Amino acid sequence: MELLFLPVLVALLTGSVAYGIAYSRTRNRLVAGLVVHRNACWYTPLLLILMWPVFNMRMGHSGVDYIQFNNVAHDLFYGLLVGALLGYATLSFANWIGRRYPGYTGSMQRSFSDMIGLLLIAPVIEEIIFRGYGYDLSSTLGMTAGVLITSMAFALWHMNPYLTVPAFLFGLVASGLYLYTQSLFAPIVAHAVSNFAYWRWSESYRS
Repeated sequence: MELLFLPVLVALLTGSVAYGIAYSRTRNRLVAGLVVHRNACWYTPLLLILMWPVFNMRMGHSGVDYIQFNNVAHDLFYGLLVGALLGYATLSFANWIGRRYPGYTGSMQRSFSDMIGLLLIAPVIEEIIFRGYGYDLSSTLGMTAGVLITSMAFALWHMNPYLTVPAFLFGLVASGLYLYTQSLFAPIVAHAVSNFAYWRWSESYRS
């Protein structure tokens, strides 16, 4: 079980170091926090990739086995449907955050490489680690416990107070989608669509 929270501990350590470096340069806590958040688009998925071999050795397989393509049309439909609903919720939440905390918009990811991290790397790696490996590890305590534990780990992994509750709720929805379709393909699609909505919202602040 502790393996599931290993990414959280690594992210906490890495984020703390990044925050310390940024604060030593700027002497501004808000700016330092925004620097960490802005860079998290890339370093958090990369951290998961680096930890992938640890999960492989513990679980005895690569993790891609969770992505089944037995019913692609069915899974794609539900992935797009749920992703669109989550995307709408993401936009609504992001707009609310943007109005309530204007400084938050300064931390948005805006480059093409950030888009790749959000739309390709994060959905695949995060779903395999948390909904795949994570559910296998935690569901020994029961289905409900598995869903709650993996959703909690997923929320804490983001290390962002703005996103903790939304990420937890997303984890619950993605877990339900995984259990319904018996494949990570649908949650990966939903994750990518939701992230795309977030990225497009952040793009609007460039102009």
